[in-house]
Amino acid sequence: MMNRKVMILCASLLMVGSAFAQKLDFNIGGRQLSQVNEDGYEGIALVDKPVLMLQLSDSVSMWVIATENKADLPLKSNWWKDGVQKYSKLICDGIVAYPRKQKGTVSVSVLLKGLKPGHHSLFAYHNNIDGTESGVLNVFLNGKSVISGVKQSNRVQKLSDCGQSYVSFDVKSGETVDVTYTAVSSPVYINA
Repeated sequence: MMNRKVMILCASLLMVGSAFAQKLDFNIGGRQLSQVNEDGYEGIALVDKPVLMLQLSDSVSMWVIATENKADLPLKSNWWKDGVQKYSKLICDGIVAYPRKQKGTVSVSVLLKGLKPGHHSLFAYHNNIDGTESGVLNVFLNGKSVISGVKQSNRVQKLSDCGQSYVSFDVKSGETVDVTYTAVSSPVYINA
């Protein structure tokens, strides 16, 4: 188990307080960690399932849940093999929720439980690894819109060109934080 005081979301960074951060890299399942994991990041391999639960420390847990029009949707892992091998292990693989319906609203919710009271932030990369068109993301914090129109990049090779989101928030004792990424008629990609 990961025994960390702070966490970051797969190719995203979650700042706990202002001094610590945990970096997570979401990887395709079934591969050697050395093939798909970015150096300096905690590798999380996903085997397709509806819910991903991670115990990040003795007190902090993270749940990742995918839905379409509020019905359960499987979380999948995928990769752009050439991109992982030649460019970036961090943004050329990741988790994705694909829409089942042509006009469905796809959501990936990241629930953070057990964070210490205080100021925190979550940084995530959103790079389409399938090489197809993808829609923009809207980001919600505890049900309230905080970012609109995040462009998911398409098979970019550098971090500086990758779609990104950053959410800052304050946590009260015992509070669960819900950061939800939504797209209409488009997959939602989270690489780190």
